[in-house]
Amino acid sequence: MGYRKVVINGEEYKLTPKWYKEYLSAIELWKKAKETDTKDIDISELVDIRDVKIDKNKPYPIRMISYINQIKHPYCFRVGDVKVRVSYAGKDDSLNDSFTALISSM
Repeated sequence: MGYRKVVINGEEYKLTPKWYKEYLSAIELWKKAKETDTKDIDISELVDIRDVKIDKNKPYPIRMISYINQIKHPYCFRVGDVKVRVSYAGKDDSLNDSFTALISSM
């Protein structure tokens, strides 16, 4: 079937061609988000997190890929008319560790 191997947080996963394409899209969105100052984003451009649907029965990498592709900007989204900017402070965990924990809990 042409599975593609990817490494996410040190773990190797095999993705179907469909999910590999989604993975590449998520990586591009993540890179773009890291380069964007969240203060400059207009709320009308943000996805309402209440519209994001995560299938808790799917394995972690699929949940992560699905979340990023739906939310478009993992560090900034909205809840109704409220703009939410995600930041991590006061912890020894890296941003990646914290984000992984967040997605794993979904």
